[in-house]
Amino acid sequence: VMIGTDAIVADGGSYVRRLGAKTGDERWSTSLAAGPVAAAPVVAGGAIIVVATTDGVAAALDADTGEVRWRCSALDGAPPVFAAPALLRGLVVFAGVDGACAARSVDRGELSWTRSAGRAVFAAPIAWPRARRFVVAAVDGSIACYRADDGKDAWVARADAGAPVRAAPALFGLDGRALLGVACCSGLVRIFDADDGVRLAALDLGAPLFARPVVFVDGAA
Repeated sequence: VMIGTDAIVADGGSYVRRLGAKTGDERWSTSLAAGPVAAAPVVAGGAIIVVATTDGVAAALDADTGEVRWRCSALDGAPPVFAAPALLRGLVVFAGVDGACAARSVDRGELSWTRSAGRAVFAAPIAWPRARRFVVAAVDGSIACYRADDGKDAWVARADAGAPVRAAPALFGLDGRALLGVACCSGLVRIFDADDGVRLAALDLGAPLFARPVVFVDGAA
């Protein structure tokens, strides 16, 4: 992830580093004293870097100095986290391999709400700022849309019965509607109405899918 012309990188040794993208010069390096970081860090407002580790630790670092601003278990019981966090208006959402989801304040790491997606989550949650919602896809093909304010269900749907989802969904707009594209490991691509979770269309590509869809609307991604 980038901050200006600098790259923020995390490695298997639980280190987070800020590097000059042009030269590779290290601005700072911080050890989380935890397990490896398997997912990309996220940056809130260019000032706070949030990461999660495979042993369930969540941490926020000052983007300028690398100083740890807060550190805690991302989720109750500290299950491993392989999915990148998602940011929305002062909240950061984590999802673990036990299916748990939790929203914490970016500034202090204080718990706002917790939910369970039911099955393991390896795909990064996505934020929908206009509707103040988060969307989480689990490996059993279930898709949950949570309200950011209280974590309650906006809707729950299923992409493909029995087919895992390991890639983050893609949120996009078309003809004035908010739509959600989900790629399943079975090769099925499912399109949902993002407002209510109604299935609208499906296309079977006939081969396993593990990457997030890229949506082109009127020639633009």
